[in-house]
Amino acid sequence: MLIATIMTILLLGFSLPAYASVSGKVKQGDRLYKEEKYEEALEKYEEALKVEPDLVPAQYNRASALYRSGKYDKAFDSFLASFSEGENLLASRSIYNAGNSKYRRAEAMEASDPQNAMSEYKDTLEFYRKSIELSPEDEDARVNYEYALKKIKELEEKIDMPQDQKNQDQQDKQDQKNQDEQDKQDQKNQDEQDKQDQKNQDEQDKQDQKNQDQQDKQDQKNQDQQDKQDQKNQDQQDKQDQKNQDQQDKQDQKNQDQQDKQDQKNQDEQDKQDQKNQDKQNQSQGGKGQEDRDEDGEFPKSGKPDTMEQPGGEITPEEAEMLLRGQEEEEADMRAEMRKKRSAGRPKVLKNW
Repeated sequence: MLIATIMTILLLGFSLPAYASVSGKVKQGDRLYKEEKYEEALEKYEEALKVEPDLVPAQYNRASALYRSGKYDKAFDSFLASFSEGENLLASRSIYNAGNSKYRRAEAMEASDPQNAMSEYKDTLEFYRKSIELSPEDEDARVNYEYALKKIKELEEKIDMPQDQKNQDQQDKQDQKNQDEQDKQDQKNQDEQDKQDQKNQDEQDKQDQKNQDQQDKQDQKNQDQQDKQDQKNQDQQDKQDQKNQDQQDKQDQKNQDQQDKQDQKNQDEQDKQDQKNQDKQNQSQGGKGQEDRDEDGEFPKSGKPDTMEQPGGEITPEEAEMLLRGQEEEEADMRAEMRKKRSAGRPKVLKNW
């Protein structure tokens, strides 16, 4: 089973050569080939060959599509055709893959016709040998040549084996085939599951993104509304604060006006009382002293008032003291009167806010 697995890996190692200058049909075939649509690719290559039968790339690609489709007899003939027309590397790959087609054909008839299978394997050796001659550096051809030799040796041993051993070999081969098919199916299922999981994940990511976008939009809307409400509240608060401030200023001004009015009233009453007292004092002095003031309401700077002199002698100390005290009171009253006049002419001082 190990040998069969290794051979499968090696035989699937050939590649489809790339050619730049091909017709539209060949390009379509190449695209379908890469998509593993081998039957559809085969149709395109055959359509191209009907127009240009000697188009070597189309012949080679047609042979590759036949090989991939499991049509090893036709693939063998088509590889030989591309070999006869090709040169250099293309010729080497054509003869190498012709040997692969021969190998697959021999492998398919091992159980039913081991003698013919051995003959096919021997023919395969010739193709691999020719491929090595054309491309000495081709390791794939060397490896496959060795495996073809092993197959021949195994068949020689099997032909002389007891029937039980042959049956066991066939069973092993069938088991391996079944396992390969199961592995292939499991891989296919896994690929489909991965694809479905990816699809579900993409849909989930898309839905999550949609939900996130909606949430972000709602959050922004709520934030805008909150900002608007906050601004409205702030404006109302500012308006109320301004109103309160205006009322406070008005009240303060009113209080200041009342205080000024009360102060003026008190000052007037005080001045009235002072005047009344002065009048009483003047009456007690016989009305003297008023005529001694100058035009500005002040006493003369030097000399004594005439009323202080008496014909024929000086005044007594008691009279002099009384006269001096009266003059001082008069001067105090005059200064108070002048301050009152000056204060009345000044503008009222308002509170500086």
